[in-house]
Amino acid sequence: MKNNNWRHAGPLLVGATIALSMLLPVVQRPWLATRGLRSSLDWQQHEVARIREHLAGAERALQSGSTDQLSVAQRTARSRNVELLREYRERGLFPRNIDFPHEAMPYFVDDRGVPCAMAYLIARSGRVDVVDRIKTTQNNAHIMDLATDTELVQWLDASGFTLAEAARIQPEYINDTTPSYSKYVLTSAITSLVNGGSIAWTFSRDRTSSSHHWDGVLGLAAGGFSIGLGATKLDEEGEIHTVAVWNTAVGAVSAFIGGYALFLHNGPPKAASLFDRQGYDRPAALSLVPMFGAVPGFRLTLTL
Repeated sequence: MKNNNWRHAGPLLVGATIALSMLLPVVQRPWLATRGLRSSLDWQQHEVARIREHLAGAERALQSGSTDQLSVAQRTARSRNVELLREYRERGLFPRNIDFPHEAMPYFVDDRGVPCAMAYLIARSGRVDVVDRIKTTQNNAHIMDLATDTELVQWLDASGFTLAEAARIQPEYINDTTPSYSKYVLTSAITSLVNGGSIAWTFSRDRTSSSHHWDGVLGLAAGGFSIGLGATKLDEEGEIHTVAVWNTAVGAVSAFIGGYALFLHNGPPKAASLFDRQGYDRPAALSLVPMFGAVPGFRLTLTL
């Protein structure tokens, strides 16, 4: 009776262990912080401060630049644009980069319709048409790459700016990989929970049941999804790579046990369970051991 209880309780502990092992990186903020990962809010604050500093430097450069060669109209427009730039900087609403992971990239206007500093200045002068055209045709171009854009060059000249000064104003926006990492870890935790539940259910079910065919189907489906989830991030580095390896390993175990359950379903009737097929009455063992070192991870051992 005691062995039979462990036979049912053991696999449930397996599922709980798998789920907790994946949830720990999410709930342990200090663990993430030591590896340089910020929460989404921290990242946004960091980006706003970085861009503001960039624009403040551009303002100082414009204020200290020579205007002797400019006409009165150009000087007036230049002064007005410097004030508008200060207004834009203090407002603190800047474009975001959601399209280029791990890469700094300029945006003329982002997916929310938020303009960059140059787009803001051009739009405030009444040339929204120029902003819309560049957004549609060359939204991620650097200002220096727009040197052949006649309308832009004419606007810069009328505003008392050189192309180099406009390029100094334009910042690049860094992709925040932390939210995608957090979503990936959360998805991995849920997937591992499903795989753990599938393993537990397969181990605890009576192989003589007419419905045990679906245990194998669930194991194969959950395992295949987990393997695919891991494969999408195997080329990453650091903690994301570790989680990807974990997803692949757990998926392989779940798929193997699911396939084994299907084999028993199609096998001889005497194969009543995964345990009975071995000829003794004891629970299977699945051990999870954390690995520390240069490449952290987990070691998974399955004994049937």
